[in-house]
Amino acid sequence: MSVFLNVLKTTSTAAQIPPARCVWHNKLWKYATRKWSLPELLAALKAVEGAGFHEVVRLSGERQNIQTTIGLFREGKALGWCDGDGGGSIAAMAWTHDGLRQGAQADLLWRELHLLAERGEIDIPAVRKAGGVKDWDLRKKNGKVNGKSNGKASGKPRDSSSYSNHVQRVEVFYLEIASKARKRPRAACAAYVRLRDGDLVDRVVLSDEDFSEDFSEKREENNNRWPGVARGELRTKLPKRVYTAACRAASGARDSAFAKQVALDMATDGATYDSYTAASLTSLIGASGTQKDSDAAIKVFDAARDNGVNLGGAAWSCAVGALCRAGRLDEATELLRSMKNEPFMMLWPSCPTCGETDVSENSENDETDSTDSFERWTVDSKKARVAESERRACAPAYTQVVHALCDADRAGDALRVHDEMTSAGL
Repeated sequence: MSVFLNVLKTTSTAAQIPPARCVWHNKLWKYATRKWSLPELLAALKAVEGAGFHEVVRLSGERQNIQTTIGLFREGKALGWCDGDGGGSIAAMAWTHDGLRQGAQADLLWRELHLLAERGEIDIPAVRKAGGVKDWDLRKKNGKVNGKSNGKASGKPRDSSSYSNHVQRVEVFYLEIASKARKRPRAACAAYVRLRDGDLVDRVVLSDEDFSEDFSEKREENNNRWPGVARGELRTKLPKRVYTAACRAASGARDSAFAKQVALDMATDGATYDSYTAASLTSLIGASGTQKDSDAAIKVFDAARDNGVNLGGAAWSCAVGALCRAGRLDEATELLRSMKNEPFMMLWPSCPTCGETDVSENSENDETDSTDSFERWTVDSKKARVAESERRACAPAYTQVVHALCDADRAGDALRVHDEMTSAGL
């Protein structure tokens, strides 16, 4: 530690630049959070004037005990290292508390982040990184987001001030839902409901006159002040990643009613179900075994297929299971047999295909642009290994149909399905 401080001081003096510009923060803090104690971390932070503080909080939460992380955060906040970081350090600390099921502490920090978002002071890339989430804007290829340049192509990152308050609020809600869904799924469901229906409590301070006869009208007026979740025609679409986090919360809470609402919201917004959301929602909605719920589960599954989504084995298993629980064995068997034509059922690690991966010379984005046969084989092998994992995930589809047919005294049909399972290599 003393060697680092001496070298940092010498380098800064010789180069005539601030100490914070003499180090690569990411590499420094990755090493420091593994090897150094709390006093040493604070000494290093003071030497670089708190540069990269939110990164230190995040890494400390992952690698050190919670008391060290809390002490680090409190000391940094008192010294003003949290000021001007766009909520990054607060998000990192909230993420850490949620991971340890410390709900009261985490909720206070999320509330503070919501207030920052209302004032337009959130740095979206910083809070995403603080939560360990990919930055979808800055990581897009060719520096474009939704067809528009985000500044990466020209070497300039997108300015956080270009995000509207509405976008910042939605982003904070998304991070809150994703964070709580890991260990506090019920709290994550509640956060999603606040996002969808409006958040009155966090924005409106009630006075005595609010409890008059027209209180309900005032409440409705205040509740619609945020245009992103206002009712009726004013409601705007939510990003797909919000629904992915909500599906994870629904799976953790095993709440079928909440899953139905998420599925309805996705359909209303025109959001496409991917393999994960389809599997999650189909499993929860079809868990009751009723005819109505199995119809709703299959609608979600069919909607994903109709949109051209390549569903994985887990999604197929959940759809088949929903039909089996409802006693719709013939439909389950038919759906199971249609799964044979899926790509993951036809790719094998020992025999990578050639024709499907050959592309024209005009292709710009595919990994197989090179004509080198070894590269094509490598890409094919990787796809085949992914397909193998998807086949393992679809094995429960066969076993559910076999058990359901046996329970229905249809032993002959069960044996035929078992033979099909064996021929599929499962």
